[in-house]
Amino acid sequence: MPPGTDMGRRSGMVASSTYHGTAVAHTGGPGTGMDWGSSVSRTFEQRSGELRPSRTHPDHPRQRARRLRNLTRTLVLWLVVVAACAQAEPEAAPTATTSARAPAASSTAAVATFVEVEQRTAPTSAANPARPMPRVCGMPIDAIPANAGPRMQPGTGGLLRSENAPDGVRLREREVILADGAQLTDFDITGDVMIRVERGASVVIERVAADNAWIFMEEGATLTMRDSEINRELTADSWYVLDGHGDGGLLEYNRFRGGEAATIFLRTESSNWTIRNNDISGGEDGFKPGGTGHLIEANWIHDLATGAKLSSGAARHADGLQLQGGNFGLSIRCNFIDSSVDGANAAIIIKPDLGDIAAVTVSENAMAGGAYTLFSIVAGTDYPMTDVTVGDNIFFAGTGFYGSVAIDNDATTFTNNVTEDAEPVTAN
Repeated sequence: MPPGTDMGRRSGMVASSTYHGTAVAHTGGPGTGMDWGSSVSRTFEQRSGELRPSRTHPDHPRQRARRLRNLTRTLVLWLVVVAACAQAEPEAAPTATTSARAPAASSTAAVATFVEVEQRTAPTSAANPARPMPRVCGMPIDAIPANAGPRMQPGTGGLLRSENAPDGVRLREREVILADGAQLTDFDITGDVMIRVERGASVVIERVAADNAWIFMEEGATLTMRDSEINRELTADSWYVLDGHGDGGLLEYNRFRGGEAATIFLRTESSNWTIRNNDISGGEDGFKPGGTGHLIEANWIHDLATGAKLSSGAARHADGLQLQGGNFGLSIRCNFIDSSVDGANAAIIIKPDLGDIAAVTVSENAMAGGAYTLFSIVAGTDYPMTDVTVGDNIFFAGTGFYGSVAIDNDATTFTNNVTEDAEPVTAN
């Protein structure tokens, strides 16, 4: 009987052959000590006068096909697991340090430069970019940067000179002076220049591009400013890009960059300003809004200056928006305040260091970064704080070095605040 058949196995026959150059003995049957179902006893089958691998031999086509199917299933399963992990794993969130910790070696050098940010760049602080962007004020968060900054190219009317200056505009060495009623539109201003708004004057600035300039408003002045871009190089005395006074000012669709102390500063004498859809970056603090009755909405505050102050060498204490006192009746809403740069202190800090704070509402903002992303604290201060509401905001989880929120007082109401994944946020 041929080896590999039932009768052959029963008779204990032995056959030898060569397969792929290897001599193999085929045994089977009682008394051989071989298992009937073993691969040794069923190594070959004889079909049509030639020896071929049996069905159980690894080189049999059926076994090769089975191995291929198993390998394919394993590969598909592996790809599914990898894809699921990639979607579930959050993007590594940037951490922030606080000035209380030892600064990194690079932060001790008295050097500060602008972080180049493309206009209308979507925010990068979202914990999981694969997830749909959270919404504030009825719009996705990335719509805030997309709608911040000039809506049209500023400065297309050419360089501002004495011979083409509009009525009410005078030029002096390193100064552009705006008298009451002046309208400065479509000009390009270059050089280290102060744009000064005279006391009590009401002026308009539209579609102006100014490189290494800043705006100073004298007491009682009023400014309406749209679709303009003002950059100021960081130096030891470049304190602000806009130093504001007056009542009823309007800043909308502008780009402000720079400021050794802050990019935009409104003094406590100011009142009833509307600041919306502005792109604010490159200063130690994005915005210091002193005064009464301001509406601050839909602004993108980002890429703060950290490291050492050029004026003193001390460590910066960078905040997206800082309230230190003399703040009354402020509404801060629908902004994206991204302090997720190394060394930033907070997206928003509310602390009455220099005066009273009352009736401040922080609602429907998106915030990221800082030691804590939001502080509302009174410890170590000598002034009262009352009626502060922080509600319906989104805090990007894990971007505050110590946590999302620090509150140490009963004057602050904290309600309905969540992470980008709609998880509740609690205050420390």
